[in-house]
Amino acid sequence: MPASDTMSRQDAAHLLCRTGFGGSDGELTALTGMTREAGIDAAMGFTSADTTPEGPDVGDGIVIEAVDGPGWWLTIDLRDTSLEGNRAEPWVEDLGDGSRVQGWCDSTIFTAAASVDQLHVAVQWFRDFVRDVEEPRWQELLAG
Repeated sequence: MPASDTMSRQDAAHLLCRTGFGGSDGELTALTGMTREAGIDAAMGFTSADTTPEGPDVGDGIVIEAVDGPGWWLTIDLRDTSLEGNRAEPWVEDLGDGSRVQGWCDSTIFTAAASVDQLHVAVQWFRDFVRDVEEPRWQELLAG
């Protein structure tokens, strides 16, 4: 379904369930009628200020897809950003209770797969990847 499609109440409930945050009646009502893109941003807590990060430019190539399993597939295109060229070896984190997150970075695409209620862990792994890449650069600038 296109990101510009509007969400029904059932779609909003599904989104909140899949992101692992749950949803009150008020949250469902707030998401109902939003586009899918706006609903995902709202569920993840993104704001318009988040569209241009202060850190590295991650471009427009962020894709979050629901997959059978069930779970999430997160891909972030690093081409033409300050992160391009950095690699991360494949990793798997078993979170217990059958949940796990796995991912890798081949120098142009950061990829992570997460259990249905663990998308936030995949996003945190990307944040950690960015920190690990950028922190030495920041330290060098501060020492310079």
